[in-house]
Amino acid sequence: MGKVAITILIIGFCISLDYSKAAPLFLENGKEYYKLGLHLDILEDPTKELTIHDVNTKKWAKKFVTSKEEVPNFGFSKSAFWVRFKIKNKTQHKKWFLSQNYYYHDEVILFRKVQGHWKSKKTGDMYPFSTREVDVRPITFSIAPGEEDLYFLRVQGSINQLQLSLATPTKFSIDENRETYALGLFFGLVLSMVAYNAFIFFSTGSSSYIYYVLYVFFYGLFLAHFNGFTQIHLFRDLPWMNNNGTLLWVGGTSLFLSFFTINFLGLRDSTPKIYKIFVFLSFTSFLVMISSIIFPFYINIRIYTIHSLLALPIIFYTAIYRVKMNYRPAKYYLFAFSLMIIGTFTMTLIPFDIIPSNAFTNKAGLLGNALELIFLSMGLADKFNLIQKESLQKEIEYTRKLKISSLKEKETYRQLQIVHNQLLVANEDLETKVEKRTIELNKSLNQLKSFTEERSNFFAKLSHELRTPLNSILGFSNILLEENSKGSEVNKFNKDEYLNCVISSGNTLLGLINEVHDITKLDLGKLKLNYNSFSLKNLLNNISTYLISECEKKGLLFYFKMDETLPTNIILDELRLKQVLSNLLENALKFTDDGFISLKVSSQNSGDKVDLKFVIEDSGPGINDKEIGLIFDEFYSNSLEKEKSDKATFSSGIGLYITKKLVEKMDGQIFVKSKLKKGATFEIILKDVKPDTKEVEEGKIKLSYDFLSNQILIADDHEQNIKLLKAYLSESNLIIEVATNGPELVEKATKLRPKLILTDVKMPIYGGHEALKGLRKKDETKNIPIVGISAISLHEDVKKEFSDFLNKPVSKETIIKTLKKYLGYKEFEASSLDKKPAALFALKSDLESKENDILIQMRKHFKKDLELQDITNIETYCSQLKNEIKNTKLEYLNQWLDQIILKANIFEIDYINRILKDAIAAIDNFLEGK
Repeated sequence: MGKVAITILIIGFCISLDYSKAAPLFLENGKEYYKLGLHLDILEDPTKELTIHDVNTKKWAKKFVTSKEEVPNFGFSKSAFWVRFKIKNKTQHKKWFLSQNYYYHDEVILFRKVQGHWKSKKTGDMYPFSTREVDVRPITFSIAPGEEDLYFLRVQGSINQLQLSLATPTKFSIDENRETYALGLFFGLVLSMVAYNAFIFFSTGSSSYIYYVLYVFFYGLFLAHFNGFTQIHLFRDLPWMNNNGTLLWVGGTSLFLSFFTINFLGLRDSTPKIYKIFVFLSFTSFLVMISSIIFPFYINIRIYTIHSLLALPIIFYTAIYRVKMNYRPAKYYLFAFSLMIIGTFTMTLIPFDIIPSNAFTNKAGLLGNALELIFLSMGLADKFNLIQKESLQKEIEYTRKLKISSLKEKETYRQLQIVHNQLLVANEDLETKVEKRTIELNKSLNQLKSFTEERSNFFAKLSHELRTPLNSILGFSNILLEENSKGSEVNKFNKDEYLNCVISSGNTLLGLINEVHDITKLDLGKLKLNYNSFSLKNLLNNISTYLISECEKKGLLFYFKMDETLPTNIILDELRLKQVLSNLLENALKFTDDGFISLKVSSQNSGDKVDLKFVIEDSGPGINDKEIGLIFDEFYSNSLEKEKSDKATFSSGIGLYITKKLVEKMDGQIFVKSKLKKGATFEIILKDVKPDTKEVEEGKIKLSYDFLSNQILIADDHEQNIKLLKAYLSESNLIIEVATNGPELVEKATKLRPKLILTDVKMPIYGGHEALKGLRKKDETKNIPIVGISAISLHEDVKKEFSDFLNKPVSKETIIKTLKKYLGYKEFEASSLDKKPAALFALKSDLESKENDILIQMRKHFKKDLELQDITNIETYCSQLKNEIKNTKLEYLNQWLDQIILKANIFEIDYINRILKDAIAAIDNFLEGK
């Protein structure tokens, strides 16, 4: 009796776990195909972390929702979706094919319980095609349902549709062959159109045909991918192509469709404004192709959808407009694209769940696309015939007029013969000139192509090189941040090493950006030299110190010689001179593996000025005669650099170009001598350099400042920028208020009336420039100095509207110098900062019991903060405490609390520990006196 009761309990428990809401699917004799849409229970998993065991628990099982559609469509979603369905097999068929007929799911996993354990089968277009259990286009699983089986399916992708069906192998094979046959006819038509029109292009040379061929080729690839053919036939083991690859075909389709439309409809001459729109569409189509390589698929598919929804109405409008202009080929174009737009628009709306996904909507575009290709081909033929007919009519008209003219006046005919002969001679002369000019243009074109390839190669390498230091900066910063958040102390040696790596990578990144910035300025003719007085000997000593260290690492000798006649100080652009010498020395260092590098500097008096001569020599591999005249060309990479490319040596190809331009900017000359395997010698001569008799001040004492007007307002939407400015000003007594957008800046400036405003120009809602205009209109804020800060180039007229303007990156010295300009200040030696007293925690004797209770709680909280060392908690409590002591006799402690909050923002833990200990001691003494 006991066993029966236990059995009943077990059965009841198992039944209680069955939360199926949808009706089970009954497989009956005589029926070989079923749609599962209305037999599904569906659960969305935004976390993508639920397992098969989770979804079988009571908590999640009851959250499944029964499907109300034959093809459930979830549109764009990053979630995973769990599908539950039950099959009761009442037929003789033991083997069935379960198919997901939507081809773009990243991952599909089928679960079935076997002998008390969940077994799974996994595949999807993020996996090689070899993971497919059945070698067909749809994602298909072979199952053998028993009398009653419960299945789970987990699907995940950028666009989520559930086109689930169940069929016997025979029925599945028949249906798949039928659809493959129909699609094969369509793609056969595509290949025929490509071959036929390519032949016509090679026969006639008409550019309309080649644009049409390329358009059809890319569009055919896109449709083949959309219908699962490329996955099974072209890219079986290339999951990336089966995802992002589709955007390459889409971008190419749109690109060559734009070119074809411009040429076929004659937009350049007939409708210049529409022509510019299609040029823009061509550019955005190219960006779609680039984005498919850079961004993940779920972003790319949105970009493509938006692009299509914008482009299709423009194409349709253009065709109607040209029809109204009585341009006959436009009728073919309009009719063809009317069919294509209907089909394409239908497919475009499916991911948004605006129309249902079914066999008709998924394939609706094929017939329209087929007719579109046929009618466009007919339109091309008609356009070609029209051009020939117009040419023939012009020729006939010309001949007719010529005959009439000949009959009426023989003298005129004779003169025409003379003119004709002259025209023949002129034509021959013109042909000669055209041929000569064509040769020149071809040469220029080849040079332009070479330049374009070199520039593209440069930016490709530059993109990689920018990521390398950025990866180092982010990586080491995260390590330090993680260690700090865990409360553990990073080993000082490691910490210093990490920070040095961050600084080094930052300098590398800045150098690359500056290099691109320099070449842009040079190309635009906007690079200006900043002449000032500096110590030439100090500059050369600093450069040589660095080179000695680097040469030692490579086992090289470094020789450095300065003539005693060199002037101590000169007036020149120090930064650009250092850039020139560093470029040449680092170039020598890069290519010299054995021997030496030398730097010799001499001068020769020329009246009250001097001529400087810099000679840089190395024992490297040298430069061959063919390349020695090209090394200063823009984006040129010599053979040695190409040999080193497999060692990840980055050469932008613009270092020597910039060097030569800078030398010429300084009214100098640069020469190079070299022979293979005998090294190279670069010689720079700067004439008429003016010496400076004033001594350059060295070893200045580092100062810190207390500002007399100590409240300022900083506006920036990036927290890191605000923290950096606060860190720059941490040693001063400034009270810093913060705004993160334009409206908040205006509101706080009006309320607080700070003595100075530092604002980023570009911020959310509206930026610093718009805020400036608003503040200048108010009497209470119109006289506040406002300093603009920006990383982008602005027009000079905009900059002049600010009291001052700073370009990012901004140094600490620049910020301090700007504040000194607008605020009164006192100077302190940096060495005396540690001796400078903090704001005193002094307690008045007339405090009452209410204030005593607050002090007891402060002491308790501060003691706990000293134990936990939680900076965030200290900052939060001090902010709360300011509100708590408001309207009490302790309100005068607000300045002391502001100082703690300021130091917490820049993580000065030692400083905070010291003043908290002082505060606890002061509270203890006060309470003991009570």
